[in-house]
Amino acid sequence: MSSLIKGVYASLSTPRAGTSSRVDGEALQYCIKSVAATGVDGLLIFGTTGEFIHYDMAERMRALSLTLEHSSVPVAVNISHSSLAGAIELAQHAIQSNASAVLLMPPHFFHYSDDHIFAYYAGVAKAINGALPVYIYNIPFFTSRLSKNLMKRLLSTGAYAGIKESSGRKGFFRALRKLQAQVPFQNLAGNERIYAYARSNGGDGIISGVAAGVPELIVALDRAILARNSTKVRILNGHLQTLLKTLGRFPAPVASVQAAIARGWRKDAGALPFDNQTKAALDGYRRWFDQWLPQVLADSNA
Repeated sequence: MSSLIKGVYASLSTPRAGTSSRVDGEALQYCIKSVAATGVDGLLIFGTTGEFIHYDMAERMRALSLTLEHSSVPVAVNISHSSLAGAIELAQHAIQSNASAVLLMPPHFFHYSDDHIFAYYAGVAKAINGALPVYIYNIPFFTSRLSKNLMKRLLSTGAYAGIKESSGRKGFFRALRKLQAQVPFQNLAGNERIYAYARSNGGDGIISGVAAGVPELIVALDRAILARNSTKVRILNGHLQTLLKTLGRFPAPVASVQAAIARGWRKDAGALPFDNQTKAALDGYRRWFDQWLPQVLADSNA
């Protein structure tokens, strides 16, 4: 059944079958069950951490069906595509498969005007016709930027359930909070750097790539914020910011994928080969992660 996204959704990484362009179904099942068991409120498949751009339409559909079959929590899916027809086809499959919601970035690679992007979103929303909640996915690092004016214009139509705002800009968050006084929608963080701030100031939740590898930390931080446990929030957010600083040394989403590998949730090396310098840096990251994780899990469970 469709539902609004709230709380903590983990943006799953996508295990690859060897060096092929197919999803490792067995590893994906294990990843789904492992992350869902940590207390997350839901899962997102094929977000940025899920590296959707590496898989064709059929493989994205197959993986969604597999995720829905094995998940014990609601599953949303990113239907972003470079074309309107592609996004609509993925949306129709999400409806038929009973996903809980869909996310949609601006069309990627080429840069488009605000009017062009508005028309793209309107075309997808019209095709879905209310069958599933549609979430705008703003991630300006990889797509055309959604300006404050365009986000307001889109959300004011009432056609969208909310937004995943991944720029990490507090000004954008505050502008969206102001708009929520006029138009009801879900205001979801997509950037962990400002999550404690956003959730403490009325944000509705997070769709987190960090939760692909350390869901316990994001879940515990979310619960501590809601319980107004300032001491625990400070400790957990400190762990989170330390991790983010370390992740920033690598191209997205390499480090989140490596965290899932370190947890034993997937075994593949990812979509691209690494040069010797990056391999050495990742070896150091994994050693650091193995030392960092036990205290984080202990503090998360305290």
